[in-house]
Amino acid sequence: MKIASLLREVMWSMVSELYSELEFDYGQYTRSCLEKFEPAYEGYKKDYL
Repeated sequence: MKIASLLREVMWSMVSELYSELEFDYGQYTRSCLEKFEPAYEGYKKDYL
């Protein structure tokens, strides 16, 4: 569930980069989410795939 949640956050942030009109640095938020998602996913692949 943690990996799915991190992936959802990455995808939501990427879409927000394109469409949101809020004054927020979604690019930086996307990068920070990816920094959490990528090692979690690599660990999952190592353990389960």
